[in-house]
Amino acid sequence: MTGARHRVALINNAPTPYRVYFHERLARELVDVECWSVFTHAISNAHWQLNMPEQIRPVEFGAHQDSQGADHWGAQPKEWRKAGRVIQWLETHDIQAVILGGYNDLGRLRIARWCRSHGVPCFLFGDSNVHAGRAAGYRGWLKQRLLSRILSWFTGVLCCGSAGEAYFQQYGVPPERIFRVPYDTDYDAIRYLAPERARSAGQRFGLDPDRRYLIYAGRLAPEKRVDLLLKAFVQLAEEFPGWDLLVVGSGPDQAALAALAAPVSARVHWTGFVNAFDDLAALYGHASAAVLPSDYEPWGVAVTEAATRMPVVASSVVGSALDVVRDGENGRLFRAGDLASLTECLRDVMTPARLARMTEAVPALFDAWRQANDPVTGLRRALRQAGLAIPEGAAR
Repeated sequence: MTGARHRVALINNAPTPYRVYFHERLARELVDVECWSVFTHAISNAHWQLNMPEQIRPVEFGAHQDSQGADHWGAQPKEWRKAGRVIQWLETHDIQAVILGGYNDLGRLRIARWCRSHGVPCFLFGDSNVHAGRAAGYRGWLKQRLLSRILSWFTGVLCCGSAGEAYFQQYGVPPERIFRVPYDTDYDAIRYLAPERARSAGQRFGLDPDRRYLIYAGRLAPEKRVDLLLKAFVQLAEEFPGWDLLVVGSGPDQAALAALAAPVSARVHWTGFVNAFDDLAALYGHASAAVLPSDYEPWGVAVTEAATRMPVVASSVVGSALDVVRDGENGRLFRAGDLASLTECLRDVMTPARLARMTEAVPALFDAWRQANDPVTGLRRALRQAGLAIPEGAAR
């Protein structure tokens, strides 16, 4: 943007739909800022096929490179050298503030140190969650010492929610240097989905418009605990004959999970990986309730996506659920890893009268969360605190 007063680089490992959407919002709404989207890798843990809009100013330093394994020791020399190229680019483009996604490789640490030594405000973005596990013993002591030191290099931290704030505070980041900037996506496309779009998606994926669906959207990986969900659904299938389970995603556990679903195989529908956001939105439009049963889930965009229009059942370690789901009002929270707790919460949500009451509460509760946690507002506040002359703006 010619004539912009400030140039900000958002450095992330790989493009994803929610990053691209958020960066598009920044291009539209932060009119006093020239935002650059810098990616150090091309491939995330899901192989999204994305068109990168020109307005987000995409810059790639890791063409054809997979972000998985970037924190392994063998990859550190390459990541260090790549950071040198990124730093040269920051200098050439006179970048005045940096948003750095993560700190888990030597390249990112090199960028953070360069920013600190050159007086460039650098904010860490991290989706870490105080409930998502913590090292014990000597490893815990060492992490406390090292991470507290590393976090002191940053101007501030951008987190996703309350569990993120608690995580960074335990490593010494003062509350006034923590800003909420949760992952963002096109919630309105899910919430205001045209009925004909949902019907069309249902036909393409072989869904019955006269049945109710629980939806799980995410990777089929061990930490997601889809096995627990399938066990609970098998227990409830006879009690709720009008419900099916819709599993949206792919991953290494797919074959084992399909075997686990054998007793109710006709009522479990597997879509595989869904690349197009419009298709995902349409599948949400076909569902009545959503489930995220993870044992480890720093944030969980699937919860906020689903919570725009339906009750959500999630485990007690899912960061987004702790902020978005009010237990018993617009969904349920169950004890992570506890099959009996998950089964009882699903039974509650699937009971017709309870489902209707929770569904009715969904819009107001989601709107209140979204208004108080708008990521553009959070980033604007962080940049203002760093000394950039950016208007306050208004929350959505």
